[in-house]
Amino acid sequence: MTFVALRKCPSCGGELDAWAGVAWMSCRDCPRAWDLFSGPPEKIVTYRPAEEDSANRPEARLPLFLFGTRSGAEEAVVWIPAYRAAGARSDSDVASVLTERKHRPALVEAPLGCALARGPREALALFDALHPSDEDGTLAWQVLVSLPVRLAGGSLHEPVSNLWLDVPGIRPRVLART
Repeated sequence: MTFVALRKCPSCGGELDAWAGVAWMSCRDCPRAWDLFSGPPEKIVTYRPAEEDSANRPEARLPLFLFGTRSGAEEAVVWIPAYRAAGARSDSDVASVLTERKHRPALVEAPLGCALARGPREALALFDALHPSDEDGTLAWQVLVSLPVRLAGGSLHEPVSNLWLDVPGIRPRVLART
């Protein structure tokens, strides 16, 4: 896959980042991602963790969809990757570990800082396949988040949750620089 800047953001005029063959594009300058190929264009607001240390810029960003489910008074979160990593094992999948840890950082609107390999409809289909509504409650909300990450060999560190994982399928070319 080739990383390309395709078009201008309808909201702010900034460049939109995208992977070839993926309809959804994220703005480099404002907290929006767009599907300009639908009529009318669809948009989704993008977020980053509020706890992120802006003075210590991350090496790269990892995009994920964060779903909230509600079962009675109980709320849970489910992370679904908006990236693809060839050869990643299920026990080392970032989204699975964040879901297992019930990680739910405070979020602020911010540019995503990376391109998407999976749009919201595909993420919702994956969510439905992995978490049937009768098992985990009903879907209450969905947001698109990018997490700061650092790569060291085949290891990944996400400093907000202090997650360290061996993820051999993720390479710097999968992630966009900020």
